[in-house]
Amino acid sequence: MLDISEEELNQVLIPVRLVLEREAFKRTAQHLSKEDDSRLERYIADMETGAATGNIGLINEADHRFHEHVVALSGLRHTLQLWRSVSPRLRVQFARLAPRHESLSDIVDEHRAVLEALRSGVPDAIDRALEEHISQSAKDLLNRQSKPGIDGTNGAG
Repeated sequence: MLDISEEELNQVLIPVRLVLEREAFKRTAQHLSKEDDSRLERYIADMETGAATGNIGLINEADHRFHEHVVALSGLRHTLQLWRSVSPRLRVQFARLAPRHESLSDIVDEHRAVLEALRSGVPDAIDRALEEHISQSAKDLLNRQSKPGIDGTNGAG
């Protein structure tokens, strides 16, 4: 597993994610098809299944696919390349922070809020939802101790 310091997470990874995803989500919102919307719903359904069964690995994989799919839909080729270049570190972030949620269903709720903002097509709503999901949530979770017995790597505990 890649080692990511809190400083790198706060000063590099989170700001990079925000820059890349804000533009990608806004661009995707302009042409989100019913098929693409359904696929994003399926990723959230997978997160729900993971939350219900305590399968953090399933949640993290669906979380990653959700974000990557929106970035890919944006049609911003270089943005997708940059997003994929930080992807291994994003996976570490997901694995590190998921077990710190009060409830794993909080992850589902955050993604529902992001999807609603995407569907709205309102740039400010998208910015706020991503800021809350990517930046504020990460900061809150970093300040919270991991739940005992959960290692965050695969849900096996």
